[in-house]
Amino acid sequence: MLSCFGALTLLWVATYFAEAQSVDSDATRDLTGLSLEELYNLDVIQLSVIGGHTHPAHEIMFGYQFMFMDMGDHLSGTRGVSETEILKHFPSASTGMTVEEHMVEVMYAPTNKLTLMAMLPIKSIDMDMVMDRFHFTEHSQGIGDLQILALYTVLGSVSKGNRLIVDAGMSFPTGSIDEKNTILGETFKLEYPMQLGSGTYDFRPGLTYLGESKKWAWGAEALTSLRFGRNENGYRLGNEYGLTGWVGYAVTDWFAPSLRVNGRIWGNVHGADPDIDPTVDAEGDPDRQGGRRVDFLMGVNFFVPNGIFKRTRMNIEGGFPIYEDLDGPQLSTRWLISAGLTYSF
Repeated sequence: MLSCFGALTLLWVATYFAEAQSVDSDATRDLTGLSLEELYNLDVIQLSVIGGHTHPAHEIMFGYQFMFMDMGDHLSGTRGVSETEILKHFPSASTGMTVEEHMVEVMYAPTNKLTLMAMLPIKSIDMDMVMDRFHFTEHSQGIGDLQILALYTVLGSVSKGNRLIVDAGMSFPTGSIDEKNTILGETFKLEYPMQLGSGTYDFRPGLTYLGESKKWAWGAEALTSLRFGRNENGYRLGNEYGLTGWVGYAVTDWFAPSLRVNGRIWGNVHGADPDIDPTVDAEGDPDRQGGRRVDFLMGVNFFVPNGIFKRTRMNIEGGFPIYEDLDGPQLSTRWLISAGLTYSF
């Protein structure tokens, strides 16, 4: 909650300075007065998707993103499953789960066509459980997997019109896969969703399309995570395939609302960790980890074009699933929200 308060404070600061600048007609003008190159360099209409983060040559960007996801109830396929039904097959059952993530980003563009980026998440995961009417909470916290990526514009101008961008990178196993908890004096290995990393080197190819007009921007991105081999605990997570599409409208040169639909498919665990008992709960069963989900997301994007916070950008986006099909029983996602702050120079 402290992170959410900080994000809202930063939002107020950004909005205040943007409004202050609007008093000076020479400092701020309607978006239609900006050239396409200025429009893309401002980044006011790009959403928080990887392929939208391209920069002009020699520009550096530092960023921070906060994400929170709340999960509850259970699905097996698209059918709801009660805790009572789960406890007929397992001695324990999850009752709810929250995932909090803080992402630190740095980007650098050696040329107009090429942008390099590194991202390191810090995660905090809590899962509420019930076993023999005893309620307890599992917890894991720490850094996740480091991601290094490159974005290269292969078609179109790097600063205007329709563009096609190739995304390629790797995820490195810096996140722990040995998280444990001690409950009532007993220490046990946490289930697969509670671990902080994949434990494998993962290839992350993708393709991004960006389009624009004077006030509208739209685009689509396909991004995958392909796992290599098995980790030191004898398993690998399932591959992930994501497809997202968005549209944004620039009301002014500092404010743009947006809509986005994000689809994701992820596979079951291959192999198994011998220290995770698959008979205790569904989260420990490697064959109950896959699924498919489509989220509907609404966002607002702010950019400070002038003043002491010049080139600072903030975006807030939140939404909920409109479709879920889980290899469960698994906890269903109720809602999710993210907030980001970036500074370029």
